[in-house]
Amino acid sequence: MRRGANFTLHRSASALIVTVALVVALLATSVLSGPTAAAQPIRDAEGDGAIDPKDSEGPLDQRVLVIHDSIGLGARKQVVAAFPNSDVTFLGFVGFRANVAADMLSVNPGIISDHVVVQLGSNHGSGPLMRRDIDRLMELLAGADHVTWLTPPRYRPEMDAITGEIFNATRRHPNLQFAHWGALSDSNPQFTWADGIHLRPAGAAAMAEMMRSHLEGDVAWNRIPLGAITGIRDGRRALTLTGWAFDPDLGKRATVRITVDGKVATSQRTDQRRARVAEFLGTEIGKLGFEIRLDLADGEHEICVDVDNFDGLAPVSLDCRTMAVAHQPFGAFERVVRNGANKIVRGWAIDPDISGPVTIEIRSGNNGGAVVGGSVIGSGLADRKRDDLASYGKGPSHGFAIKIPAEIDDYCVVARNELAGTEHTVLGCR
Repeated sequence: MRRGANFTLHRSASALIVTVALVVALLATSVLSGPTAAAQPIRDAEGDGAIDPKDSEGPLDQRVLVIHDSIGLGARKQVVAAFPNSDVTFLGFVGFRANVAADMLSVNPGIISDHVVVQLGSNHGSGPLMRRDIDRLMELLAGADHVTWLTPPRYRPEMDAITGEIFNATRRHPNLQFAHWGALSDSNPQFTWADGIHLRPAGAAAMAEMMRSHLEGDVAWNRIPLGAITGIRDGRRALTLTGWAFDPDLGKRATVRITVDGKVATSQRTDQRRARVAEFLGTEIGKLGFEIRLDLADGEHEICVDVDNFDGLAPVSLDCRTMAVAHQPFGAFERVVRNGANKIVRGWAIDPDISGPVTIEIRSGNNGGAVVGGSVIGSGLADRKRDDLASYGKGPSHGFAIKIPAEIDDYCVVARNELAGTEHTVLGCR
């Protein structure tokens, strides 16, 4: 079984690339604990024999390119062992960054293979610069079948932004998968030396296994879930939220979670057929859509949709919308006119849920304007023409004039809520 092949910094590089690599390697000599692996044979665990890359049996399974900085430098031997019968090429040195890797690959694209592992980021200090460098490097790796990018340890707070940029890049580059090396390393201090970054033997073995498990499919890709809110209908009784969601890693219907004003309102699996979306995404999962009813109080609300991510990873936000909800009747108690033995109570009212007139009730009692349960002493419809009300979009016929006995002094004017909402609306009291 072949244990490694072409264990070099890079192959068939131009004179410029060789010069750059050698200069940087010389500058880094004081940091390295020994000669670089580029020209060194790999010895077995007992150290009693070198493994000659030419001394192997059987065909190559695959070509693997590993792009790394000083962290990955300490795992080269373990990586070769993790990919037996494979042609493993290394590109990297102390202080290596994504922009330098892009420069080197742009003039030596022949070393790019179908399977690529990138362990870079610990030497970057800016999220926006990292984003630019990731995109440039991934453009060069666009032809690779599978690129796995290992996140850096959190040895300083700036690494959060770097990790975030690696995560976000998977949205832009469909062949890119990220691996949580940073989280694994941070939670296992025995993997690194006192600096919390560079690898002890146990850490080197763990990193090599993470590379192998991701490239060989033991760990499903964490491709970012996709989806969108496609509509919000304000119905007569409730809002209806529609959209679709898809997690490429899941292999089944995704679960969406709806939050309203920052609080979870409901969650459910997608259950509506979206044939065109499924065809576009190339999936046989037909039920990618959702249609969710939301009963919300009147007022302005922020409605957000998240989709659960694969394997317990953080949910991904699809979209947020701000919606003004109006179901309660509204209007005004304007004046009272004495007419013999009666009083005429005048005003107007509109219910957003209905096109017809609102029912108005005059109820006895006044508890500071909060009375809705007193006895009805007069009622009628808000159906009188009022041209000044046409601007509300429900037509002009929403005025009312209702008789009550003249001797009644304490009463409230109530617009009945016929459909959505929980309460009638008190327009005013005397």
